[in-house]
Amino acid sequence: MISDTLYNHIETLIESRGLKLYGINFLKENTDSILRIYIYKKEGVTLQNCEEINNLISPLLDVELENKNSYLLEVSSPGIERVLKEPRHFTYSIGEKVEVLLTDKKKIRGILKEYRHDNGDSHAHIVIDVDFSKHDDYPKGLNNISLDKCKKVSTFFVWNRS
Repeated sequence: MISDTLYNHIETLIESRGLKLYGINFLKENTDSILRIYIYKKEGVTLQNCEEINNLISPLLDVELENKNSYLLEVSSPGIERVLKEPRHFTYSIGEKVEVLLTDKKKIRGILKEYRHDNGDSHAHIVIDVDFSKHDDYPKGLNNISLDKCKKVSTFFVWNRS
């Protein structure tokens, strides 16, 4: 819904504040059009970060989207538990706990150690230090998994129930 040029401008502004652009969604909820911008920082995104980015990009959007219908702008973190889809999502999440649902319905959990997409190889791979698997083909320890075999990869958080 937004041009590549506008996307790049938004990304540059966000990065100028020491944050990363995680993603942009333009969607419809009931009668509202919502432009949702997700920002990321390894240490976590604060309310002040969201407010600063909102104030920073609002004037740009007012000019660039002036011919569009009205919309609501939302700036937020992608969340502590988030789906990893784009290469940047995997790169940002190295060192975090991930849960992988494979196309054969097997599920494994561990620490994302690496994301690889070699130029000579059309398939991306992730390396996970597996700490949970009920399946012999993914033993505990480092496992190289093709993203072609992954239905869904997401970060997860172990909630302390004390």
